[in-house]
This record gives sequence, structure tokens and C-alpha cells, in this order.
Amino acid sequence: MSRRLMQEAIEFFGSEQKLGNATGYTQRAINYAVTTGHVSPLMAYRIEAATKNCIRAIDLCPLLDIPRQRQLARRHVNGSRR
Repeated sequence: MSRRLMQEAIEFFGSEQKLGNATGYTQRAINYAVTTGHVSPLMAYRIEAATKNCIRAIDLCPLLDIPRQRQLARRHVNGSRR
């Protein structure tokens, strides 16, 4: 599922490089996520924000089903370190 959604995110922006630029990741990190199907909680939330919720973080990263992980990742994306 994550691989297919990562492909959709890439198509949304047009390339791995453009998705990386929009999310603050390198093209190599984006390619790794596509290849392995592993998307970190932070990457998932950044992709969700960059795609304006067209691709949901919880669908990209199964770890986000854990409430504490969701809370920490959202705080990090929003810039709060508490």
C-alpha cells in the first residue's frame, strides 16, 4: 500500500526530486521509501501536508495507528518540540 501511495505522491508533484523539495527530503530518501515501502511518521505527515491532504499520512505509515506516534509526528511537523 505504501509503495502505491508513494507513487501517487510522486505523480502529484511530477518527480521524486520535486516531492523531495516539497517535503524537505532528498530524492534518494524518497526513492528509498518507494523501493522499500517504508515511510517514517514524519515523512508521512510532510507528504500529507505537501499534497494538501490528498494522500493521508495514516495510509502511508502504519505506525501512525499508534496514538502517541501520531501526536509526536504532528508536533514535529508543526515545529513544536514539547
